[in-house]
Amino acid sequence: SPTSATDTASTTGGGGDGGFCQEQCGGDADCLIDGVDDGYVCKEGRCRPETGWGDCTEDTFCQVLGAASFQLACESQADCSASRVCVAVEDYTTGACVTVYDPMTGCASNFEPSVQPLLEGGTAEVCVLDGVFCDPVGGLDFLYKCNAEPAPCEDDNDCAMFVTQPVCAGDGVCVCTDDSHCAGVPGLSKCVEGACACTEDADCDAVPGADACVDGLCGCSSAESCPAETVFDGTEPVCE
Repeated sequence: SPTSATDTASTTGGGGDGGFCQEQCGGDADCLIDGVDDGYVCKEGRCRPETGWGDCTEDTFCQVLGAASFQLACESQADCSASRVCVAVEDYTTGACVTVYDPMTGCASNFEPSVQPLLEGGTAEVCVLDGVFCDPVGGLDFLYKCNAEPAPCEDDNDCAMFVTQPVCAGDGVCVCTDDSHCAGVPGLSKCVEGACACTEDADCDAVPGADACVDGLCGCSSAESCPAETVFDGTEPVCE
């Protein structure tokens, strides 16, 4: 019978620890693309833009950049207006100009106060964007893979955009309620606690660079399962 949203089937397969395929560099020379220096350098084993920002790796990145309208970059405090400070962005030498928190007026709607490190040292309480998170899989490319948290649904019509979670639950969250909602989506086979998930390693056969199902997600068990072709000239595939 179909799996319901309340079923708690195991979602862990037997093929390794379920990491994700990435490219590892050992130096800046590894980060050339077809022999051309496109402005990437090797930082902590990953090719990152030397200036500016790349895709997000955690939620704070999106909250800080969102507070800078995803475009107000700074190399020092002098690059920001009087009401903003140059907040450090982890893993990057380029900061973001973010509005200083004013205890008299508070933060604007959809923003919240947060203490953040400054690019030139020290910390400051600033207003960061609320309701955004890092979503490398489904995020918006032009917003560094950041995505907005969806507003609570009121009925199934609000969930129509979510192919695998088309039902509005009582708590305002879009969920799946039947295995049929997961049909035809590579790497997803069962509806488990309201979300489509893989339940065995075989579910990951159609997912590039994945051969292991761990905690409902398809990932790699070793570097051997990662694509041999890399974006950067000198990087090597790793499963982490």
